[in-house]
Amino acid sequence: MTLDAYSTVKDMFLNHRNLLVAQAKAAGNMTDGEIASMFQVPIDEVAKIQEPEIVAVENLPKWNWDRLDGKWD
Repeated sequence: MTLDAYSTVKDMFLNHRNLLVAQAKAAGNMTDGEIASMFQVPIDEVAKIQEPEIVAVENLPKWNWDRLDGKWD
């Protein structure tokens, strides 16, 4: 795995983890300690984590199911 690919995967993981932590905090049924333990986050960072901004991706190429070569249009 190249360094760029690793960085991309790491960023995706951290954004997903932050989303889950933020949603768990918003639900209000777990303590910060429980959230920190469940998601392997330092307890002092739990209060700082906010839900990441979700960016909509527009104009993605559409899969053409009629093509047998599996290429994008």
